[in-house]
Order: sequence, then structure tokens, then C-alpha cells
Amino acid sequence: IIGETGDVEALVEAQVVTVRGTVRGNCQGTKKVEITSTGKVFGDIASRAIVVAEGAIPKGGARSLIQ
Repeated sequence: IIGETGDVEALVEAQVVTVRGTVRGNCQGTKKVEITSTGKVFGDIASRAIVVAEGAIPKGGARSLIQ
């Protein structure tokens, strides 16, 4: 979980990734990546499930890990 005041510049990998702050880098969640209304992701997102709340800022590509 990246909290609302969090500002991370890195590759973020976990089963479930929740972004409430800012991520400058790619996010990969084996189960889910969620960007809340206060979240910002400047990078690519890859996961089985991607949730983007109204007001969130995703800047990058998105791809499914479902095979």
C-alpha cells in the first residue's frame, strides 16, 4: 500500500498493490492493482485485475496478466 502522502520512485510488485499516493514507476500485481481517487501512477500497470477510481491519475500503459 502506498499511502496518500507516499511518493515512490521504483518498480512496485506485490500480490495486491493499492496506490493512494504517487508512484513514479511500473506497478505489477499478481492479483490486483488498485488506484484510489487520490492515487497517481506514472508508469505501466500489469495485473489480473486493474481498478481505477474516479479522480485517479494513471499515466502509462496497462496490460492483463490473465493467460
